[in-house]
Amino acid sequence: MKKVLLILLSVSYILTFAQNEKQKGLESITINSLKGPLEFLSSDWMEGRETGQKGAYMASDYLASLMKSMDLEPFQGKSYFQEFQLLDRKGSDQQLSIVQDQGKQEIVLEQKVDFNISSGNTSLLLEKDIVFAGYGINNKDEKYNDYKGIDANGKFVMILMGYPGHNDPDSEVAKKFKPKGYRAFRILMQEKIDNAKNAGAAAIILVDPDFNGERWAENTPFRYEQGYYEAEKRFLTYLDKELSLPAEGFEADPPIIRITGKLAAYLIQNHAKSLKSWENDCAQNPKPNSFVLEGTQMKLKYIVDNELINVRNVAGIIKGKDTTHCIVVGAHYDHYGMYNGYIWNGADDNGSGTIGVISVAKAFLHSGIIPEKNIVFVNFTGEEKGLLGSTYFARNFPADMEIDFMINLDMIGRDDEKRDSLGNQSAIIFHQDFTDIKSLYSGLVDEQEINLDLLFWPSSGNGGSDHAPFAEKGAPFAFFWTGWHDDYHQPWDESDKINWPKMQNIVKLVYLSAWQMAVDGEDVRK
Repeated sequence: MKKVLLILLSVSYILTFAQNEKQKGLESITINSLKGPLEFLSSDWMEGRETGQKGAYMASDYLASLMKSMDLEPFQGKSYFQEFQLLDRKGSDQQLSIVQDQGKQEIVLEQKVDFNISSGNTSLLLEKDIVFAGYGINNKDEKYNDYKGIDANGKFVMILMGYPGHNDPDSEVAKKFKPKGYRAFRILMQEKIDNAKNAGAAAIILVDPDFNGERWAENTPFRYEQGYYEAEKRFLTYLDKELSLPAEGFEADPPIIRITGKLAAYLIQNHAKSLKSWENDCAQNPKPNSFVLEGTQMKLKYIVDNELINVRNVAGIIKGKDTTHCIVVGAHYDHYGMYNGYIWNGADDNGSGTIGVISVAKAFLHSGIIPEKNIVFVNFTGEEKGLLGSTYFARNFPADMEIDFMINLDMIGRDDEKRDSLGNQSAIIFHQDFTDIKSLYSGLVDEQEINLDLLFWPSSGNGGSDHAPFAEKGAPFAFFWTGWHDDYHQPWDESDKINWPKMQNIVKLVYLSAWQMAVDGEDVRK
């Protein structure tokens, strides 16, 4: 009996100790502990933290110093920095032509009149057949696959913007195919590009039948107007710089070519009445109707002027008793930089998430607990250029460590101006295959009486933030995001507009959920 009593007392002591330590960490997450580092990270001194620029290096030095000051161990080796290279595209020579009549006729096209290539980091010389692949969709639920019955491998693949029935969004067909959820159309576009890549496309041609190059025109005085300037000439901006990860081998990603509706109509004239008629037929009877443009080829000369630049992620780790399993808490620290005398400080996007990660690490270290699993804390670079830092990090994650869960913090400090009148809402985008995530976070909010109104949005894993590369590896995720506001990607996303109590509550919730998984051993993958 004494032994049983001793065991019960020991278990009770361990549970009480763990609860006390958890509370100690929770209490370290104060508004001032968030405010101080975020105000500095999003100050003018950091010059907008553009990937590869001085401001980003200063920011990464600052984040590493915070990790060192709290005695967080570097993730790998002796440095907090994960150094890697990106390609900085300085310019490109773009030549495109249509070859017909068995090579006897060649129509030379003009850049920014007939076409423009906005993506592609490898120089290419191509002369290939053209395949029209409809909307480029593979919707398994509706048993609709635009690639069914055609061979797109090694060809130029032409796809339409939109989806079946999109011209009549209230139609039953449109309701079946309309993408749903956070950043739905951006996700749909990425899925189309992925479908074309998976089909073996040598190049991808995007078509909007109504587009005839109006955005390429340069002549209208004062057409270059933003909220912060009006000018005869367009200012240089962050969007003029294209960065990419070097290809892992010599197989290049297919370039993405935008062509005018007029050119697209010419290309398909022998195969369909018009693009509009094709779309109407598809809306009436949604079944794939793709085809090869017989007798027509496209010739591309695409020479890219690239320069290698050095960049870096910043990462630390609290090692668990089991070092083969990890919880990853991450956020991107890069933003839009400094152009034309303006600084894009990015306090919410994504200074808020960056300092959230640092604060969760600090809370765990303050608790003094040794978790059951590793907890990895990482601030990514290059998110604004296409998830570059998180993609590199996920691809190069140690082979002897398994990622059990990824928590992504991206814009956690503001209120959605259209729906969050109480200033306490946060969306959690989560992988649709792991429904226990919803009960995990709802339970913690109720149990701890945290003032958060959570919106749960299931996702397939694709999307425009740093959870996506981890989802590709099969890891469940929770992505915290508080919504759009008018300062998004504008120079006045400043720290004085942060909703500090909301940010504090989100960081506390992230800490508690990481504790439940890394210390208490809860597994949402059941």
